[in-house]
Amino acid sequence: MNMELDQLKDSWRQLDDAPPLRVDLPALLQKAERAAAGPLRRMKRNVLLQSVTLVIVYVLAYTQFQGPERIPVGVFYLLMILTAGVYYGKKYRLLKNMENIRADEDLLTNFTHQLERFKSLIGLELWITYMLLLLVMWFVCWLLWAYQRHDFYSFLGLPLHRGQEALVVGGWTLCAFALMVPGHYVTIWYNQRRYGRHIDALEKTLQELEQ
Repeated sequence: MNMELDQLKDSWRQLDDAPPLRVDLPALLQKAERAAAGPLRRMKRNVLLQSVTLVIVYVLAYTQFQGPERIPVGVFYLLMILTAGVYYGKKYRLLKNMENIRADEDLLTNFTHQLERFKSLIGLELWITYMLLLLVMWFVCWLLWAYQRHDFYSFLGLPLHRGQEALVVGGWTLCAFALMVPGHYVTIWYNQRRYGRHIDALEKTLQELEQ
């Protein structure tokens, strides 16, 4: 009997020492929702600005071509715009989904999952930059071969001739790899400037909910 009383006392003490329940959970979720609204809205605006800027750059670049090469250049730019549209559309939808997550017990899990997916898309932009540089250099190489054959065999002032096409293609490929170095750092800098501090603010809000 004494042993049972002792066990009951121990259980009662454990209840006293237990941390208080988060009775303010709804209020905390609503506060987190309000805190996340600003960064999400600004990142959505940045995605739209980035996509519109890209379209303007491609249109301005296209106007510089006046000869018969305008058709393949236009097709190439159109494909680039459509591909970028898919990428930016996915980023925008992820941010929109984060805005629409309900403030309930699953908010932390769902929001964290969506944020990690968005960060993965940001990281993917580095590889997109690498591939874009390669495609642009190869496309320029093909344009020269198709429409300005004399300039094609004069790579960086070096007088080449027929039979040395592989050297020309290799030279343009090396140019792409050389441009990847500054492209790498510019992409990281740009994404940090446009999205980094907003992602940090969202992660801080998530950490406050986890405490």
